[in-house]
Amino acid sequence: TDAMLEVLRADTSTDKRVWLIVSPGSPETVTLGAALETVFREGGWQPTSQKLTGMVLKPGPVRILVGEELEPPAVDTVRRALEAGGLTTETGTGYRAFYEERKRDNPNWAGIPMEAEQPFVVVISPRPVA
Repeated sequence: TDAMLEVLRADTSTDKRVWLIVSPGSPETVTLGAALETVFREGGWQPTSQKLTGMVLKPGPVRILVGEELEPPAVDTVRRALEAGGLTTETGTGYRAFYEERKRDNPNWAGIPMEAEQPFVVVISPRPVA
């Protein structure tokens, strides 16, 4: 946690909002989401947690979904903080266009919705069983 706080506190971004999307199906995921929310808040950030509905996430890394092709500066700090906390991360850019395209092709496709004011979201999936 100290390593994560160090990374978060060193960030000089003016926009320190972070959105955590938590898969409620797994108690471990819910616990991790709550722990990360606390660490971000202690690190001077404004975390918002949202429960994921309508889909179940497969086990995997913590995914950072970036709305546009270019990452906002905060994404790098968030990624470095998560990795400092021992979490494996994966970043995907251009998610907003991908989501819209998939929804056009198949209106029933269950994706992770991204609100207009969210430049990126952090999706917390169950950890893979080693």
